[in-house]
Parts: sequence; C-alpha cells; structure tokens
Amino acid sequence: RCAILTTLCAYPLLAQVTLGGKVIPKDKFLVYLFMGHSNMDGFGATLDTKTDSSLWMWDITTTNATRGDCPAHPLTEPSRDATWRLSKDVGTGRMATPFLKKLKARYPTADCSYGILQLSQWESIIPEKYLPGLCWYERMKSFALQVKQVATIKGMVLMLGWDDGCTAQNAAAFS
Repeated sequence: RCAILTTLCAYPLLAQVTLGGKVIPKDKFLVYLFMGHSNMDGFGATLDTKTDSSLWMWDITTTNATRGDCPAHPLTEPSRDATWRLSKDVGTGRMATPFLKKLKARYPTADCSYGILQLSQWESIIPEKYLPGLCWYERMKSFALQVKQVATIKGMVLMLGWDDGCTAQNAAAFS
C-alpha cells in the first residue's frame, strides 16, 4: 500500500519542470521544436541578449559538426549542456528569442512559460540529416520525447533554404 500511495502522490511531480527556481506545470510550459540549417541559426546584426524569466531554450545544436556527420551527443559535449536556460541570442543571433518574445507579447495574460528545443546546423540538408532514421531527425525525436514528459509541445518550426535546392535530386525530393 505504501508503495502504491507514494507512487500516486509522486505522479503529479513528474508532470512539471523547475525553471529558474519556479515550478511550472506541464500544461503551462509550452514548447516549440525548431529545426533547420543556417536560416534557423540566423544572422542578426544585433543580438538580443535581454532575458525574460518565462522564456527558455534547450539548445541541442552542436558547434563542431561537419556536413554529413552526425555530431556527438550534446550531453558529452562541453560546449553545450543540453539543459533549459534563459533564452537569448548566441553567436550570430537565433530565431528562438524573437519568436518567444512575440508569443509572450501576443498572449500576455496566458500565465505560461514558453520554450524552444532547437537543433540547427549550417549546411545541414534534409537528405543528409533530417529524414527518419538519420541523425538529426533521431536526435530531435529523442529530445522531444524527453521534453514532452514535463512540457506541452505546441508545434514545430522549420527554416530551410537554398541548401536543399542546390542539386536537382535535393530539389525534387524536398517535399
């Protein structure tokens, strides 16, 4: 009986996440999946480094991948810790922070926290990385399954561009 009661009482704790010391229920933490290549990484002239306590990023993008390679798992990479951190632009600027800030401005009374799970890499094209069974697809799927235990996944944003149209074969297979 004690084990069953303990399990039942502990279950609600599994459907939440602690962000910045604040406990957020699963239905109040809305996460979007971001995938793409250089278009997703962004090239903003001005970085938005002002953080907001309700906007979060779990950045699983690697910095040492080369075209066609499946990069090391982010938990073993010292450059990325694969945990939730306040969303802010890094490097050349990302699409995540502006997206999250527009969500919050659009729904100011939602009493929600918003998050991005981003995987993007320069020159990462669909036939080499993003199809089922390929490394980027499988990595995103693995992380999304982890995140959905503590957050509500609301949608996916893809930003792809000219890299996928560079060859007739890629262009024909794009859809």
